[in-house]
Amino acid sequence: LCSSLFFFAMITHPDNSTPRNSVCPLPQESPPITLLICRRSLLIGGSAFFAAAPFIKRARAGTVTQTIGSSGRDFSTPQAWWDALPANLVTDGNNYIGSMYADSEFTGTTALLNATGKTVDATHTITLKAASGQSGFSRTNALRYNAANGVAITSSVAGGGLGGTIIIDNNYVTLEGLQINNTAASGLYTVYVTPSDSVGFLMQSCVLFGSGRVLGAYVGNCYNCVFQLIGGSGSANMIAELINGTFNLNYCDFVSGSDVGAPTFGIYGEG
Repeated sequence: LCSSLFFFAMITHPDNSTPRNSVCPLPQESPPITLLICRRSLLIGGSAFFAAAPFIKRARAGTVTQTIGSSGRDFSTPQAWWDALPANLVTDGNNYIGSMYADSEFTGTTALLNATGKTVDATHTITLKAASGQSGFSRTNALRYNAANGVAITSSVAGGGLGGTIIIDNNYVTLEGLQINNTAASGLYTVYVTPSDSVGFLMQSCVLFGSGRVLGAYVGNCYNCVFQLIGGSGSANMIAELINGTFNLNYCDFVSGSDVGAPTFGIYGEG
């Protein structure tokens, strides 16, 4: 893309003085897919003509917002919404937002979102967020998982290995304003961010609860979140496990309730 383009023309004056440049500046911004013609009347040997310089600007990425919930929404689950997204957002030309409503609690016994398989880049991204007025993350609410407060996603994903209530295995994904829970004792993570495809991951203003491992992540950024351990035991009992990568935690709270006791690890950095 050209932020600016100039058409240069040599002008020979009738008095045969030394030629000089005439510069025709073009606007810095223009509507998408627009051909701009910059015209400058040039006088050469007493005859006038017009010079034109084309400027083509690629259309900016649009944003498609779709609703998720159990009462008259576009999709009933976050997984159904994800599966219906275009395979390639770059060629599609849009960002996508899944806007969740607290019509009812989202529940299950396996991962409720396995975010994988979409081609994206830094300007064609995917966001899953609470709709306006639907987030449980609020100064007026106790910052613990409570489906009555707003959008709430809970599962009981048990067993060893890697996985969780939400799995992020795709670049440029954002989670925002969600309550997420894994109730399985010593289960998998509440949110698990894979090492292979998680460039540009962002989580903000979320409340995460878990009975075993609350967060497992390799790369990404987190702002203004609450992580709380609510049960579990054993060597895997930890609030956040940061694994062989760079994951930034900014202005976050890490809690282990008095009824649970101290975890084996609070924030565990591996590698």
